Amino acid sequence: MRQLKCLIVGAGPVGLTLAKELHYFGITPRLIEKSAEPAKESRALALWSRTLEHLALRGEIDEFLAQGLKMTAIEAYSNGINLFKLDFGRLATPYPFALIVPQSQTEKILTAHLKKWGGVIERGVELRAYEMTDRGIEVVLWHHDTQQEEKQCVDYLFGCDGAHSLVRHSLNLNFQGSQEEETWILADVEVNGPLSRSTLSSFFSKKGAMAFIPLPDGQVRLFTSRGRIDDRPVSLEEFQTYVDEACPFKLTLSNPTWMSPFKINERVSNHYHVGRVVLLGDAAHVHSPAGGQGMNTGMQDAINLAWKVAEIEKGGREDILLSSYALERRHVGKEVVERAARMTHMIMMKNRLLIKLRNFVFPRLVKLPKIIKALTESMAEISIFYKQSPLVIRPKDHPGYPGTRLLEGLLDGVSLYSRCIVPQHTLLVFGGRETDHKVLLKNCPFPVNLVPVSSINLGLYQCYRVRVPTWILIRPDQYIAARGGISEMKSLKQYFREVTLDL
Repeated sequence: MRQLKCLIVGAGPVGLTLAKELHYFGITPRLIEKSAEPAKESRALALWSRTLEHLALRGEIDEFLAQGLKMTAIEAYSNGINLFKLDFGRLATPYPFALIVPQSQTEKILTAHLKKWGGVIERGVELRAYEMTDRGIEVVLWHHDTQQEEKQCVDYLFGCDGAHSLVRHSLNLNFQGSQEEETWILADVEVNGPLSRSTLSSFFSKKGAMAFIPLPDGQVRLFTSRGRIDDRPVSLEEFQTYVDEACPFKLTLSNPTWMSPFKINERVSNHYHVGRVVLLGDAAHVHSPAGGQGMNTGMQDAINLAWKVAEIEKGGREDILLSSYALERRHVGKEVVERAARMTHMIMMKNRLLIKLRNFVFPRLVKLPKIIKALTESMAEISIFYKQSPLVIRPKDHPGYPGTRLLEGLLDGVSLYSRCIVPQHTLLVFGGRETDHKVLLKNCPFPVNLVPVSSINLGLYQCYRVRVPTWILIRPDQYIAARGGISEMKSLKQYFREVTLDL
């Protein structure tokens, strides 16, 4: 088996996650980052439920929980009147909250775990150019410390290099979308006043809206729009003026540690890969900070891709595996961008009639159980459904069926997640005899992690809606690939036919 040479450009949360995941699956990538030092700003903050579930599967969750602050709800006020409060407490996940962790801390934890796998970050190394050839991808790197150029040939180039991605620009891809015609501003400050430490609070006023996100260190992240294009530096006095206009009670700001203007772009690349050059994270999709899902979506891009690259190294079907990444993750990225844009426009609307309509309709909508469920699950990213993919057989948009995520539960008194911490496919088998299990294994072209589920585990039977002996195939990214009755092999064979070259 030939060892693939993989180059990851960018050591933010996405590049770190991809490097760590590739190591987990037995591939040693090269990870470069042009910045000489790690980022010190808080930047992206929220780790949502689906990302936390995966961190739990990798044994990393405790460190994040120790550093983070649980945000359990989102509420909004308009002219002092409470419009709504979305509570995440009823989410069907072990982590029914957003964990607020500054990006700098997230990167620190991910870097430590990467080092445990033997991985390193080559800092001060910049991608200058690359070319796809018959031999592979010829890259030109620049080492800032030695002021020397390096040329190397790699099998795969992974662009985790952000919204201004050189990897994407060099492919001449269309970064479809637009830029909001306003300048936004943010600040991390201390706030004296009656703000909840477990809730994201938004305040709508005639001049726009302002959001307050509590931070673990006692500070608060504020952001709002200037309502016009204006890139001058941000001052504490300016923010205090906006706060006084938006909030129905007195809040006093002090001791800022970071203030910055920024622009909101809402864009998705028209392709996620060209040949063996692959885009992830902000290189593939950027959007409004509304919902706080950009970093999560990028980290999950990496989780989706890594195991597929490992299958390719073992001889799997490169065409199907790479195209499935693009099909699955571009669909998710497009939905996240569109949803964030809708949220931004709803928050920042200025038309008086539309504001009155919003303030009348939204409080009534969010009292409906189905609406609450849909809103909270989409923000937590636990409702992601891979339906347009060759690696999902007979998808069904219901938890426990192909296309949806692995559901947690107790198996013989221990976590089901703990039984699925293996770098391979898992086959959950509900009921059946030992001879049935052997037949199932014979229909898998490579070793899988067989997990029998006896009938005493009633909670799992109910969770997965199992009424007769059933097998459920879990992909290495913990999404359900296929499902069937104990003696039904068609879907199992179809899935492995797509993944491997052996069938």
